[in-house]
Amino acid sequence: MTVERKMITSAGRPRTSNYIATINMKDPEDLKWLEYFRKNTKIVNKYYRNNQEEKQIRVSLKHRLGKNNPNRSKYNFRRQSNVWIKEADATYTDVYLHQR
Repeated sequence: MTVERKMITSAGRPRTSNYIATINMKDPEDLKWLEYFRKNTKIVNKYYRNNQEEKQIRVSLKHRLGKNNPNRSKYNFRRQSNVWIKEADATYTDVYLHQR
């Protein structure tokens, strides 16, 4: 049985080759997918370690506020070009997979 996902993925050309998907932080299914993705990354890293391979992969998250987010006033976007959004304030999160 196939389940249709409403998760936003890289339609067409992604911003970077490390980009995996954008998840909605308010959607329990997306959060479940993220947990599953992280667990699989741990399994792959364990496999690499057991085979004495030096490469490891890591999941990184970049949180975004989205439109009309009430937490927007906490962040000053005019003075800083790179603002780190807290997970609790985020509406969306971009998921990236990097090789160490």
